[in-house]
Amino acid sequence: MAHIEGIYIKNYRSLKNVSLGKTCQNDWLANPLPKLITIIGPNGCGKSTFNDTFEFIRDCLAVGVEQACNKPHRGGFERLHTRGQSAAIGFEINYRIDNTPIAYRLEIDKDNNARPVVVQEEILKKDLDETRVPVLKLNEQKGYVLPFKINEVGSEKIDIKLDDPQRLGISTLGNLAEHQPIITFRQFCT
Repeated sequence: MAHIEGIYIKNYRSLKNVSLGKTCQNDWLANPLPKLITIIGPNGCGKSTFNDTFEFIRDCLAVGVEQACNKPHRGGFERLHTRGQSAAIGFEINYRIDNTPIAYRLEIDKDNNARPVVVQEEILKKDLDETRVPVLKLNEQKGYVLPFKINEVGSEKIDIKLDDPQRLGISTLGNLAEHQPIITFRQFCT
């Protein structure tokens, strides 16, 4: 069974720089989140926004980045992006499945046509013998995927190029049977 050990959120609505649990952005050696957490605080402090981050990532997987941004309760990229910030919206999710730690990082910003797209890197990593191995690494829709099973990583990189910056790599590759960990992560998110 999988559970989230840490999450980092950058420039998503009121959450300019939030890190909970074990993340690369905060502290990889920090204690992981417990299996049950409660988030409390006054009205308007970001509790609902925090919950919406998971729905947003799920929607990005299901319908693409632009449609996820444009859902009626979100109101488009401009309303999602933290005011006064120029850096992209970013997420990092660290979770564990079958005692294997896996990290996923994603950044979303506007392209030259002011459409929200995946920018920078989209990376899915796993720890193997205390080394972090990128299993999926995309930068501007180009990169590679390493085939792996939960307890082993293949050594042959498969170069890939995605043609739609609106689609997440884990959404596209998560439909191919040979990429089981990507399928598992996609299913976990959805």
